Amino acid sequence: MNTAVALLLLLSGALGLLAAFAFGIFDEISEGARAIWGWLSGVSAVVVIGGLGLWQLAPDFVKQAIAQIIRLVPNAPNYLKRRAIKNEIEGALNRAFKQFSREGFINHEIVISWLKPGDDARDSFFKSGKAYLKLDYSNNVETTLAEAALRFCRQGGLLGETRQYIPRQLMRAVDLQFVDETLQRQRAGQSRAYFLHEVMPRETEGSQETARFVEQLQIVSQHGLFSRVFLPELRDYPALVNAPRTHKGHAEEIESFLNFLEATVRSRGTGTQTALIHIGACVRTAIVLVGIPVKLELEGTRPYVRRAAINEQQGAQTVYLLGYNRGVNYVERIAKEAAFRKIVDRYEFDLYDAMVKDAVSRYKLARLTMLPGAGSRFIADHPSTDEWPDIEDDVEWQAILAEVAADKSDSHN
Repeated sequence: MNTAVALLLLLSGALGLLAAFAFGIFDEISEGARAIWGWLSGVSAVVVIGGLGLWQLAPDFVKQAIAQIIRLVPNAPNYLKRRAIKNEIEGALNRAFKQFSREGFINHEIVISWLKPGDDARDSFFKSGKAYLKLDYSNNVETTLAEAALRFCRQGGLLGETRQYIPRQLMRAVDLQFVDETLQRQRAGQSRAYFLHEVMPRETEGSQETARFVEQLQIVSQHGLFSRVFLPELRDYPALVNAPRTHKGHAEEIESFLNFLEATVRSRGTGTQTALIHIGACVRTAIVLVGIPVKLELEGTRPYVRRAAINEQQGAQTVYLLGYNRGVNYVERIAKEAAFRKIVDRYEFDLYDAMVKDAVSRYKLARLTMLPGAGSRFIADHPSTDEWPDIEDDVEWQAILAEVAADKSDSHN
């Protein structure tokens, strides 16, 4: 009986292997096994093939760690080095973009291959949720990582559906800023140094407009609003386009929104105490600053809940609560109360550090997705809220916004 079972298992295994080879499953594995066979004398083919099979199934971070070790091994076969560097870059990029994938800015997993002798052009394409990038081989992982990240974005990996609406020079700047922020978050020091000193000058040389947009995005990013406000609104932009418009019309709206964010950042540096709102044809959002100690201690959450309702009544589809100082502890309470009063459909939070007035400060941001018409209904159903404290308009902020818009208009001309 035991002999029969053993023979049956061997036969099943043999048939399985034949089927796998018939369907080409082991093509790549067998190529690696042949390359390694001459290097690892005395190792059985079964172990090599089995190890390579496990390698295919390993998570990115495991592949990346093993790849880093292989690169340090002397006299390793060229195939193994190329494979190690490929997996190291793939793992680093996919790990770096993982958070942005969850947020919907990126929808593809990256797969890298090297150009073969005779290939005369780099290539890339997207298929079944994967981005296939064909690159020039280099054993310098740091530079290849930065170049591959930028190429992925440029080929449509970042904000794929929205790119058609964004001015070309601004989109180039968005790609550059996104890669820079990604490398910074991953603490990829050498890759970021190469990116800042080599790639940035190369990509902005000869284009003052791209350089201007990069500078503007850097200002917005410094306060944490590039990936937390600007990109989410751009991500949702295609779904909000409900009427034919010219490309110029879309460009003007998106640039106007960027000016709004720059003015918000600049006014924050001067200590503004206002609620800021931007209502365009597609981008309709408001930013409420939460952090004035006296207002929070004496008036609590009510001024901010009422302001969120007013902003929705004015047309805002999203409202961002930007908490600083003691406001960090109030943002979640405000969001939950707004949801309890059925003004908000859903909300999400992000805690981060930002540089303001030459000092690093802790911020908490809440993105509130408003219920259409809920602000007007809330104010109508609760007339007593007219007696609630409100957040005053800030004349200085309006002047800053006008100044930013005028500067950008002059640079266009």
